[in-house]
Amino acid sequence: MSERTKLGLGIAGAAAIIGLLGDGLLRATPWGLNVFLFALALVGLAASLAAWRGVGLRGEGRLLVAPLLLFAALFAWRDSDTLAVVNGLSLLVALSLVVSRSRSGTLVAGLSDYLYWGLQAALYACAGPVPLLARDVSLRELRLGGYGTVLGVLRGLAIAAPLLLLFGALFAAADAVFEDLVVGLFDFDLPDLLGHLFLISLFAWVSSGLLRLALVGESCPRPGVRPSSGSGSWSSGLSWPA
Repeated sequence: MSERTKLGLGIAGAAAIIGLLGDGLLRATPWGLNVFLFALALVGLAASLAAWRGVGLRGEGRLLVAPLLLFAALFAWRDSDTLAVVNGLSLLVALSLVVSRSRSGTLVAGLSDYLYWGLQAALYACAGPVPLLARDVSLRELRLGGYGTVLGVLRGLAIAAPLLLLFGALFAAADAVFEDLVVGLFDFDLPDLLGHLFLISLFAWVSSGLLRLALVGESCPRPGVRPSSGSGSWSSGLSWPA
C-alpha cells in the first residue's frame, strides 16, 4: 500500500475521531474550556499523523499553533459574547494560516496572500473528504491490502438488514415479550440522535478537508502563477517515497 493511501486513511480516521470529539465537546454552549480541548485534540492528531507518515512540517505556519491554542483557551477566560466573536475570528484566521503554510512557505506576505490562504482553507473545509477519497485513497490498493473482506462484510450486512427488520417485525407481532424487547431497543429520541449524527458528520467533514490541506493537499494555483515545469500540474510541495 502506498504512503499516500496510508496517510489518506489516517486522515479519514483522525477526522472521524474529531467528529466524535466535536459533538461531545462543542454541542453544549457556552463552550468555555471545551474549545481549547477540541483545538488541542485537532493539533495533536495532525502532529501525530505527520510524525507517523514522515510529513515534513517546515513552513512558518506551524509557528501559529501556539497562538491558535491561546485563542481557543481564551473562550474560558470570560463569558462575553464580544470576546467570543473576536476569539472565534482570530482562531479561524490562525487555523487557516496553519493548515495553508504548515508544510512550506513563509508568513511574510501581502494582504492578498492572506485572503488567498483563507479562501483556500475555506474551500478545502467545504470540499471535506471528497479530494481525499478521489485523489489519495486508492480503492484498488484497499482491495489488495485485504480491505475487500471488510467491504464484503458491509455489503452482506446491507443485504441482510431488510430481512432482519422484516422478521423482527413479524416476531414482535406474534410475541408480546419480544415486542417489549424491540420497543425498548429502539426507544430513543430520534431528533436528538439526528442532531448528534449531523454534528459528528459536520466536524468530520470539515476536519478531513483541513487535515488534507495541511498534510497532503496541493495548493490551488494563484492567478499569474505558472505550473511547475515538466509536470504539467501544480506542485504540491510534498514528495512521496517510492
